[in-house]
Amino acid sequence: MKKFIAAAVLCSGAFAASAQSATPIPTLEPAGWRGLMGLEVTGGGDPLVSLRYTDGTSSTVRAGEGLVVRGGAEYRVNAQIRVTGTLGYHIKRTPEADVEVHFSRFPLELISSFAVQPNFEIGVGLRKALHAGVRSSGRLGAYTANAQSSLGTIVQAEWLVSPKIGVTLRYVRENYEFSDGKFSGDHIGLGFNAYF
Repeated sequence: MKKFIAAAVLCSGAFAASAQSATPIPTLEPAGWRGLMGLEVTGGGDPLVSLRYTDGTSSTVRAGEGLVVRGGAEYRVNAQIRVTGTLGYHIKRTPEADVEVHFSRFPLELISSFAVQPNFEIGVGLRKALHAGVRSSGRLGAYTANAQSSLGTIVQAEWLVSPKIGVTLRYVRENYEFSDGKFSGDHIGLGFNAYF
C-alpha cells in the first residue's frame, strides 16, 4: 500500500510538472455572457423498442442513445468558474425509411464548471428532459408513447481547444417513466461546443 501511495504521489508530481511546462492556450474569455452551440453523440440506456426485419437484420432504440443538438448561453463568473444553461433536441431513430421509430426529448440543462487547468474544466449539473416520447410511422402505423423524465444529473469534462471551441465528454444519469414501466436513460456522450 505504501508503495502504491508513493507511486501515485510521483505520478501526480510528474503530471503537474508537465502541465506547467506545456504551452498555455490563449487567455480564456473575460467574465460575462456569451452564447454557445453544441453537437453530441450519446450511447447507453435500456432498450425501448427492438425491431427484427424479414431479412434477418434488427435495430434497437435505447433510452440513452442518439444525437443531441443544443444551444444556450454561459456566464463566466471569473477565469475559473462559469455557469452554462442550454436547451437541446435529443433524438434516436431507426434507419429504415418505411418503418420509422424514434425516441425524442428536449433536454434542459444547467451546469456549473470549474477550470482545473487553463484549458480543462470539470462540471456538474442538472438535466430535465421535456416532452419525451416514442413515436412510430410507416408500416407500423402511427403510434405515440409519452414518458415522464426524472431530474437527471450530469458530470462533464471539457477540453478547450481554443477559447471558442471545446470538446466534451460527459456522463448523464436519468430515468424515463412510461405507462409500462421505468427505463434507465443513463448514457455517455462525446461532443463539441462552439462559443460566440
